[in-house]
Amino acid sequence: MCEATDDSLLITPSLSQLQSSCLSMERFQLAYGWVTNWDKSCAFLLNVHASPTSVDLPSVDVSSPTSHRIVYHSVPVVSSHIEFLRVSVNDHETHFRRICDIIDNFSFPNLPIRLSLTVLRRIISQCLISRIRPLLSLQPLPPRLACELDLRVAHKIHHYLGFPYHFNSQLLFLPITNFGFDFPSLAFLNCSLPVPLQPRAITFSSVSSSSTLTASLDFFGCSASIVHAELYGLIASALAPPTAPTVTLLTDHSNILHTLGSDIHGPSLPHSWSSLPARHLYRWLVDLTSSSSTEYSLRFTRAHVPVTSTDTYANNVADRLACKAQSFPRALPAPVPTFMFDPFFLYTTHTGFIESASSPVIQQLYTRLICSSSRFTPTTTLLPSLYDPHPPPAYRYTKASSAFSAVVQLYARSCQLDTAATRFSRHDGSTPHCHFGCASLETAHHIFVSCHRFQRLRQEYSRHVLQQTDKFLSEAETTRPFQEDCLHSAQSSWPTEPTCFVGDAKHHILHAAASLFVDDPSVWPQSLSHYYLGTMPAIRGSLCARCFPLLLRNIVGLWHEQCILLAGRIWGEYKRARSYRPPQSSVTSFELPHHLRYFLSS
Repeated sequence: MCEATDDSLLITPSLSQLQSSCLSMERFQLAYGWVTNWDKSCAFLLNVHASPTSVDLPSVDVSSPTSHRIVYHSVPVVSSHIEFLRVSVNDHETHFRRICDIIDNFSFPNLPIRLSLTVLRRIISQCLISRIRPLLSLQPLPPRLACELDLRVAHKIHHYLGFPYHFNSQLLFLPITNFGFDFPSLAFLNCSLPVPLQPRAITFSSVSSSSTLTASLDFFGCSASIVHAELYGLIASALAPPTAPTVTLLTDHSNILHTLGSDIHGPSLPHSWSSLPARHLYRWLVDLTSSSSTEYSLRFTRAHVPVTSTDTYANNVADRLACKAQSFPRALPAPVPTFMFDPFFLYTTHTGFIESASSPVIQQLYTRLICSSSRFTPTTTLLPSLYDPHPPPAYRYTKASSAFSAVVQLYARSCQLDTAATRFSRHDGSTPHCHFGCASLETAHHIFVSCHRFQRLRQEYSRHVLQQTDKFLSEAETTRPFQEDCLHSAQSSWPTEPTCFVGDAKHHILHAAASLFVDDPSVWPQSLSHYYLGTMPAIRGSLCARCFPLLLRNIVGLWHEQCILLAGRIWGEYKRARSYRPPQSSVTSFELPHHLRYFLSS
């Protein structure tokens, strides 16, 4: 028997046993006031030759619960599939058609104004995906059918936006870090949860009265976390030679103390740690402390507080050493204790060992598979490996109240903007040349970079970008100690390259800012400006990326935001100019008949 909220599923090998189980269930649930809704009940008979159209199932007399009288209810019979919680079990086609009906019957609010892309994303997530996600959790679909569901959602969004040519559907559901738009994807939900997994640089430090150890968790790959670092620090302390018969281990992570207890003991039940993150490190620590003749205990100490005791002083020293290890060129990597692993473990060359949360890894591999496909047009359009690797800021794509610039990016990256050249190539226009008199084909690059009609807008945004970039650089004006640190970093990390001073780096950055909206071979990798696609030129030959990563990220984020805003304004003016029609005179003249012309003479 399967129970879920108000639904029950009785599974028996024969009809007689089904009737017996049904009667027992009816008597049991009537004891606490529940009754079956027989109008919604159904019997599923599988592998039965010439199954009947209905069967009679027994129940108790609700009007007289204490009597032993049995009443029978006729329920319809389904022999093609089993349905539970409104999900067709192992019937993918029926399940797929039901979800398609949900998508096809879904509609956006009918308002006087058109909703922005960010609002559409929120509506899709809260009103549509929330209905489909439980169905996919109970019964996943084959990947082919799940991708078809994404196509239906994308087609509904395209129809609402009103552009003539359809955008690339897969681009809509990619993460923003992959130049997508982070719409919830049913194909992703069908295989995993869409949570990006990024590599992180994590270090730890162990401090004792006689020694210290600082190392990194590089070998742990993307699965490394603060819990791993804290546990490894405790393990390193337990491995150190004891100086007393009793040793107290200090930690500022309260969850570890809650899991292990002050006396460091293992789980009470074997399955208690089956889904615990970093459980192999927990096992190792428990094994070390339980097999040693030294008595170990665990004590909590607060972190980042003024030194008031020996515990807080030791914890502050360990935190300071771990923070400084982040700037080491090559910190000592701690080995992975594979001898404490589960019998089976996920492993990829990119992420390393994955002990828990395997669904983000599957989602990441799925995204990489899409982006590496030769049929994925945006990859050949954007060529992200040639440009700056910083991910675009998410605000304009997920939270901005007015997101026309994001809509333009969606169609521009898909090469689906309806320029004259695109319409002509698809036999939907009379001429491929620029409508504003330029002696050039009206391509997307010509409109956004070369067309004289929008030169004023490009100059306005170029001045603003230069002013803001110079402001960022001026606020981070370098001092002599900073220049010495830059030189030391350059000589230790890049000994074969010439030294580049900060003044030269500022000149390179300002030159790149001034060349965002023009074709400059010294700035753009393909000699052509692609700012209207949201890709930024990589700033090479400077120490800014190594010494001031936050500054560089802010500058590239500023450039990206201004570039997509400019592209949105240019496309908006382009569409208004093309749709403009001169006002027609409301006065119409006509000639009077001969027998009425005397009115004019009078």
